[in-house]
Amino acid sequence: MLASLLLERNRGSYFPTPPPIPSPSLNSPKIAKVETLARSSIHHEHVPPPRFTMEGDGSEARSSRRVRRRIGGGGMDRVSELCDDLLLEILLLMPLVDAMRTAVLSRRWIALWTRLPQLDLYDNRVGGGAGGARFAGLVDSVLSRVAAVVPRIPRYVTIRVFTEANFDAARITSWASLVAAHRFAVEFHLWVEIVNVAELDSRQLPEEIVDFPCFETTKSISLCLMYISARLALPTSGVFASLTELKLHIVHFSEVAGAAIGEVVSTRCPCLETLEMEKIIGVLELTLHSASLVHLSLTLVKMKELHVVAPKLQTVTVASCFILCNGRAVSISAPKLQRVRWTDACPEQTHVGPIERLHKLVVGEATAQVEWLGGVHSNFDMIMRHFRRTDILELLIPIHPEFIGHRQLMENIILPHHYSALELVVEPNKHMFGASMVFLLRRCNGLRALHVCLGQRKGVGTCLSCFWDHTSSSWRNETIRLNYLEKLVINDFNGTSHELDFLKFICTCVASFRKITLIFAEDIIPTPGVHDKLGFLRSKACSVECYYIFNKAHVRFM
Repeated sequence: MLASLLLERNRGSYFPTPPPIPSPSLNSPKIAKVETLARSSIHHEHVPPPRFTMEGDGSEARSSRRVRRRIGGGGMDRVSELCDDLLLEILLLMPLVDAMRTAVLSRRWIALWTRLPQLDLYDNRVGGGAGGARFAGLVDSVLSRVAAVVPRIPRYVTIRVFTEANFDAARITSWASLVAAHRFAVEFHLWVEIVNVAELDSRQLPEEIVDFPCFETTKSISLCLMYISARLALPTSGVFASLTELKLHIVHFSEVAGAAIGEVVSTRCPCLETLEMEKIIGVLELTLHSASLVHLSLTLVKMKELHVVAPKLQTVTVASCFILCNGRAVSISAPKLQRVRWTDACPEQTHVGPIERLHKLVVGEATAQVEWLGGVHSNFDMIMRHFRRTDILELLIPIHPEFIGHRQLMENIILPHHYSALELVVEPNKHMFGASMVFLLRRCNGLRALHVCLGQRKGVGTCLSCFWDHTSSSWRNETIRLNYLEKLVINDFNGTSHELDFLKFICTCVASFRKITLIFAEDIIPTPGVHDKLGFLRSKACSVECYYIFNKAHVRFM
């Protein structure tokens, strides 16, 4: 918008109204100041009329200086009087393609955009062109122009490819190599997200290798290669000397690179603090020896073995990695570990070294539980025995809608003795849950917070546990004491009689809650009758908040 105004101004147009106020997302005090300056610079009503004076009093020269920069519409060109820093702030408010178009305004503007610190190159913002020629030419031009700027300016570079016509492994390799060679990128983000390709999975496409170069001065790198034939190859030499953050999302490594990623991180990333890998194929074994690593997150990485030695490591997340390919072994040596989130299978050959003090352990099943002749198998006790002491223990218990035997699952969970606070997050997923939950709560004397996600449930569950739960009311008359329970959160509340009974039962187990939060399911609007049925909550908690969802917004009704 602002670029079009500047272009019109250069042709001498008249501006009857100021440009509109920027969107709230850009309405920061600094940007608002820049917009105010820009509006006052191109709006003619703020310009005082010229003075006419008698000859010989010397003021004619002063008047000519005031009006010498007038433009055809009667306004004064104040934009050009702004300093370069403010002009760059203005250019940052518009897409890069529009910022480049301002080069036609005057000689001063020709190379101004090349000093922008942020370069966002998205192919869906570039129209026309045969195949990917237009977008490829744009990226080539932008990168070569900014690489020639002296002195070097730190840049935040993002390249995103959404269409198949714009995917060219050799061209992408050349872009990454150019950025790495000229060392101007503080952050480099390369995202290939090609998802709407007709019959892509059925075609036999040859592998296309993206050779990733070594970025010696870049601090943050994120990479996504969501394309069926794309494979990532790593550099065989060089050191990522400044890299502190590496995020890999949907990447299929080449056979050699998959075996080498651990060595690259361990020996050639001396400053790496954060490593995130999500939906990775081609890494069967990952071995990390890092003196700088602080945060490690592995999600949907199809691997069989994980070995980590990191004296500064503080947080570890492992989710759905070993369950995908029957993991063999895990070893973790991280004495400073503070938070662990493990929602995955636990290989039998698992070893965790001494930990000074673990603050929080989150344990959950990766997928639906496995029912077998000996009962219900669960990984909870297998994982928790490797982390025997923790301040806060959080158990994630999702029960698959088709799972049979969730009562036995609850019975087989063995809680550790050394924890200060316990949080339960239970997702019944259409199952009747009262009796099995009460059985588990009997062993949770130290429970501090209870979070139940009910999900959509219609009718009575079909498994034997649900039938037993529905026909038996013995749990409703039981008495257990949860003296430490302070916070109760129930999501996807439907207001059924079974849910109300469970809510009343929990309230009888606690003298007084600190806070109760109730959130109805998305398609449920509470009636006045439900409001009356929930009235007993006010006497059970210092704070009671009840919400229903309308147009994706939480509306509080109690």
